Amino acid sequence: MFSSLESDSGSGSGSGSASGFDFFYDNGFYELGLNIEEIEGINQHSAIFETSLYDKSVAFYSRLFKLYQDSDKHMGIREFDRCLDAILRNPGTLDIKRLSTNTHQNIPFGIISVDYNGNFSTFSPELIGQPNTYYNNFIFGNVLNNAFFNLKSNRILKELAGDINKGIKKCKKEREFFHLCGGGAPANKFFENGSFNSSETNYCKYNVKIPTELVLNYLEEKLNISN
Repeated sequence: MFSSLESDSGSGSGSGSASGFDFFYDNGFYELGLNIEEIEGINQHSAIFETSLYDKSVAFYSRLFKLYQDSDKHMGIREFDRCLDAILRNPGTLDIKRLSTNTHQNIPFGIISVDYNGNFSTFSPELIGQPNTYYNNFIFGNVLNNAFFNLKSNRILKELAGDINKGIKKCKKEREFFHLCGGGAPANKFFENGSFNSSETNYCKYNVKIPTELVLNYLEEKLNISN
């Protein structure tokens, strides 16, 4: 992730030293997303989340954002566009606490995941099949025997949804950028914090907080807004 993004003559120019940004930009990609290494399932360690690398993460995102701003933006970058979209969703305010959003990973059946046996799950797709006795390995039924929307009495689903909602409320109370992440991804909370009833994760810190701070600083400078 932290490979050089330097370019001698700017981005998208077709000249100068090669960079990761130029490769995607010059080859016609129209959208770039940054999928960082996460702590999930059997992957219980992420090199990205090392405290000693935090400054490099900020430098990486900062350099990438500058390259993006200097380009004609025919290639969108998901992490920055997501922040801008959330802010502009409420014209006339840059007050982060007034913005509203949600995430389909926090809504029952906002995402449906089906394994090779026909077992299905919902919420974060990374949960399905993960060993957990209490939540029945996050399996709520089978497509051969159960209808997706006929599970109101399913104990496991109700308890999981309740625990996820507790975590969302905790994020809303504690986290500065709640209205951009909507309470975060349940899988990140479960695998990083060991509980859905929790708030900030490293994934949120690196993939939401850093890009958002860059976008807000950019807008404040562009619109001459002071804190």
